[in-house]
Amino acid sequence: MLPVDDVETSAALARVRAFLLEELGNADLPLAAAFVPTEFHELIPLAEQFGVGDDPAREIAIDMMPASFVEWGAQLIARHREALDEWLLDGEWNDERNSFACLLQAFDYATTVPVHSNVVSLEAVKALRALLRDDDE
Repeated sequence: MLPVDDVETSAALARVRAFLLEELGNADLPLAAAFVPTEFHELIPLAEQFGVGDDPAREIAIDMMPASFVEWGAQLIARHREALDEWLLDGEWNDERNSFACLLQAFDYATTVPVHSNVVSLEAVKALRALLRDDDE
């Protein structure tokens, strides 16, 4: 379960789910815990929400979250990073490994982008997506 013990995080998570549902057709990506080592089970909720394969959607989703949430997630991931990297490099690729790889990308992005406002509105996201689509054409 993701930490939603404050109004700001709860509201941001609701915006992320609405955005992902609109953009990708799913509010989250259910994972099978049986395919994830037990030591990483506490990360499954993060991977289900932010382990999105679509790069722009993943970055927008993490940008929509409060800085305190991003910091919490980054610290949680950091505790497992070495073992996660080893697991991702060893074994057969599946949806769970893909989501965890994307989760690492999401938090790597969130912790390295110099300006990380964490106050992106759904309207701003829609406008940004429209601009991105125009650039692709």
